[in-house]
Amino acid sequence: MAELNTPLINELLRQVNQHPEFETWRQKGKHPTSVVKQLCEPLKTDPRFIGQPGRFYTSAIALVNYIYKSWFALMKRSHAVPTRRQNSLVGNAQK
Repeated sequence: MAELNTPLINELLRQVNQHPEFETWRQKGKHPTSVVKQLCEPLKTDPRFIGQPGRFYTSAIALVNYIYKSWFALMKRSHAVPTRRQNSLVGNAQK
């Protein structure tokens, strides 16, 4: 089943990345998790992914949501203005 589930996950990751609202989500630092489920629905009848147990679709949706939640959080943190504590840690690391 991994030969079907991994491509499904990759397709969902690609579709989220290409979604028209992606830039807005990136700026907000989060995405609506329901969008991944909506993107997965038509893929259930796609010949490339058909016939998987329901739990595999659910798992793929959960994994893609987790990956993007983590990624958005990292992007938000990396673009944030450093706090005083972060500045002191950076200063200590450079000494």
